[in-house]
Amino acid sequence: MKTTRFSAILVLFCLSLGSPLLFSQQGGPHTDASVAVSFDSYGDTIHGRFYKTTVRRFAPTVILLNGYCGKDQLIVQIAQALERNGYNALTFDYSGTWSSGGIWSPKTSLQNVRSAMEFLNTERMRKAFEIDTSGLALIGNSYGGGMALLGSLIDERVKKVCSIAGADLSVWATMYQQHPEFRAMHEQILDKCMSDTARSRGPGGRASYVWLVEHRDEYDLKRFAAELATKDVLLFGGWLDRGVVIEDHILPLYRSLQRHGARHLQIYMLDDDHELRKVRAEIISTIIAWLENNLRI
Repeated sequence: MKTTRFSAILVLFCLSLGSPLLFSQQGGPHTDASVAVSFDSYGDTIHGRFYKTTVRRFAPTVILLNGYCGKDQLIVQIAQALERNGYNALTFDYSGTWSSGGIWSPKTSLQNVRSAMEFLNTERMRKAFEIDTSGLALIGNSYGGGMALLGSLIDERVKKVCSIAGADLSVWATMYQQHPEFRAMHEQILDKCMSDTARSRGPGGRASYVWLVEHRDEYDLKRFAAELATKDVLLFGGWLDRGVVIEDHILPLYRSLQRHGARHLQIYMLDDDHELRKVRAEIISTIIAWLENNLRI
């Protein structure tokens, strides 16, 4: 591989990456009607926002997962569209990112997904926001796409899962192991990301990837294809994406899901790069239609 491809992968990665109910004013000003919330996740206080729809009562709820390390504008746009179309939405900052406590890692991020589902299912939360938790959906972008797919296996109530340019972390672990240029550059970029502790706090580039290599199988999406094939899965990818390359991350998962007999599987390959700025309206309209098509499969 050429160095230019490694550079694009690294930059894009760093641009994208029973709980008590608490209400707060964290997170700064917001122009939408979302409410600041926080919940506990294995000892970390996680800050997020809840978008309550006024279109209907006891609405289905969607958990939206940011790319690394958050402040994901596509996720905000999807949350606002969901609220307008009759769905509740929850977004949050992963452990060790922005205002949330703790240390960032794929392990803590996946724990956050579990805790978010538990949070939504608390009696106080269900009553306060009139949540229907019998048919949850998960939607994630970039790093969050992989987290959404893995997180959907935690709770059988998650019927639908959508990955937008979703990363398979096991692919990056393999690249880190096999390509010295990738390894050196990615350590440097992650170190730079985490040097801004207001944005992201973690063990650093080398330690993060040494850990991921050791735990690669736990994040190999293809390894869980048989279980994922029982869900309603929606995949998006960009033909011009040089960070989450569709031939490495998305198409192998799609083929694995097909081999395991997935009956509810859609894939959309879009003419755009990893940011998907030109096709966001198309992505959002496709997601709304997908959600409206029998949430409880």
